[in-house]
Amino acid sequence: VGAVPRGEDDGTADLARVGAEIVRVPGLRRGVGAFADARALRWILAFLRAARPDVVHTHTAKAGALGRVAARRARVPAVVHTFHGHHFDVGGVMALAARFAERRLASGTSRAVCLSPRQRDDVVGRHAIFDAAHVVVIPPTIDVAGFRARATPEAALAVRARACARSRRSDTARRWKGGRWSRR
Repeated sequence: VGAVPRGEDDGTADLARVGAEIVRVPGLRRGVGAFADARALRWILAFLRAARPDVVHTHTAKAGALGRVAARRARVPAVVHTFHGHHFDVGGVMALAARFAERRLASGTSRAVCLSPRQRDDVVGRHAIFDAAHVVVIPPTIDVAGFRARATPEAALAVRARACARSRRSDTARRWKGGRWSRR
C-alpha cells in the first residue's frame, strides 16, 4: 500500500480487521517522482525476492507498473494486473505514454483482468495493449446497473456528506449545481 493522501480513507483498517497483513511501500504515492518511484521499485523488488511469491497481482496504473517490473525482475512465475479504468483516452502525450508503457508491461504479465466487456474491448481492440488470450473479464460483485438506476445527485451528495463528516473535512463538501459538482 502506498501513501494515502490526507483526508482519504484507504480501507486498510477494514482489511486488517479480516486478517490481511498491511505492508506500506516506502516512496509509493500518487504522481510521478523519479526518486520516490525508484525507491518504491527497489523496495518492492527486495520484498518480492525475500517473499518469493508464486503470484503477484497488481492494481492501479503506477503501482501496477512498479509491481510488474519488480515481479519480472524477481522472476515471479505468474503476474496478474487488474485494470480499474485506464488513461488510454486522455489524449496527448499522457495517453501515448500510458499505451506505450502498458504494451511493454504486457509481455511480462500473465493475465490482465478487466472489469467489463467494454474495458476488455478497449484493452484488446481499440488500444491493442494485450492479446485476447491474456485478458479475462471479472465484473464487480455489486449490481452496478441497479445502483446507478437508483442514484440521484441528492443521494450522491448525501453519501459524500457522510464521508466528509467521517473524515472531518468539511472543506471537501460539494453540491450538485447545474449538472456538475461545485465547492460549497
